[in-house]
Amino acid sequence: QINPESDAVYHQMAQIALQLGETAKAKKFAEKAISIDEKNIWYINFLAGILYQENKPDSAMLYYEKAAKIYPDRNDLKLALGSIYTELGKYESANEIYQKLEDRYGINEKTTLLHVRSLISGKEFDDAEKRLKILLQDAPEDIVLNGILAELYREKGDNKKASEIYEKLMDLDAANPQTLLSYCDFMLAEKQYD
Repeated sequence: QINPESDAVYHQMAQIALQLGETAKAKKFAEKAISIDEKNIWYINFLAGILYQENKPDSAMLYYEKAAKIYPDRNDLKLALGSIYTELGKYESANEIYQKLEDRYGINEKTTLLHVRSLISGKEFDDAEKRLKILLQDAPEDIVLNGILAELYREKGDNKKASEIYEKLMDLDAANPQTLLSYCDFMLAEKQYD
């Protein structure tokens, strides 16, 4: 017998249903748990996660926005919301979140890389490049950062600079599979088969 007043029971049932692959039931139980305790961060995050897995980022975004309003100091919620905004093409909203986090914590790899991805997607190449170069000051040979910089130049249409970065990456670690794949993709796009 289920206690109809127990949000925790509904949340537990939602988790079990999800583990059994019964997403519709999981969602129903999660919604019931939230209807009983509307401010429970675990319930809200769980339902947002289900909605995101169902390829419903608009709906997931609404729950993350709700959670971020209830818990404004939770940076994980802000980062998740920023990622969803970027995915949905809401670059201004995403960049506003990332800018506030950078203002508070400074330019750092965790937040700034998400910010850079959003800026690149929004075609704000100069700002993205500036942030990447700040990160590269501390780690000039970082393969991930240099790879993103090469992608930025490529997206910007500056194939000469992209080629220079890819060549630098090959010098740093020619055996890195991600580097090889990115460089090969670039060379194919440029029709350089040599």
